[in-house]
Parts: sequence; structure tokens; C-alpha cells
Amino acid sequence: MFARVTVYELPGDRMDEAVESFRSAFDRIKTLDGFSDGYFLVCADEDRATAFTLWETHAAMAGSRVTASRVRTEAARAVDGCVVSAHEYEVAIEAAADPAGASRYA
Repeated sequence: MFARVTVYELPGDRMDEAVESFRSAFDRIKTLDGFSDGYFLVCADEDRATAFTLWETHAAMAGSRVTASRVRTEAARAVDGCVVSAHEYEVAIEAAADPAGASRYA
């Protein structure tokens, strides 16, 4: 599994608008081949947000670069924000709770 992590500078007083803007961006991204999961994290107090997307393969993540770049830039600009950084990673550890509440490590 592979991940793209993008950090944004967004006006804290427009974070609700930003969430809606990025919801539309995620609607477009999740239709791309190999998309697995995605999260949008916000911190209005620090005028920051982070998008985290997971991809089945490196090729799928690489194939999404142009579209992802375009939609994230559009979503940030819609609320007078900007992209601070975007980095790609291979997921080395995955941890999730199992249904019984105990931790599971893979």
C-alpha cells in the first residue's frame, strides 16, 4: 500500500467551506483506479489541514498525480488557501483495532 500526504495552509475561519471544497475533491479522487481510502484532517486554530490518501499500488498512486495535483490546488484556492507540501510514501506499518477492541498490527 502507498500513501500521499498533502499539507495545506487554509484560513481557519473558512474551514467549514474548506471541508466542503475538499469533499468535492475527494469525490473526484476516489473514482481513480487503485484508490483505497482517504482522510482530510483540519486544525482551524493553526490554519492547517492535511489530506491523506491510500493507494493499492505505487503505479496507481503515480497515475493519480496529475489529477490529484489539479483537484487539491483547486480545492485550496476555492477558500484562498494553498498547498504547502505533498509527499508520497510506501506504507511500512498498518495498525487497526479489531472488532473486539484489541489492537491488530500488520
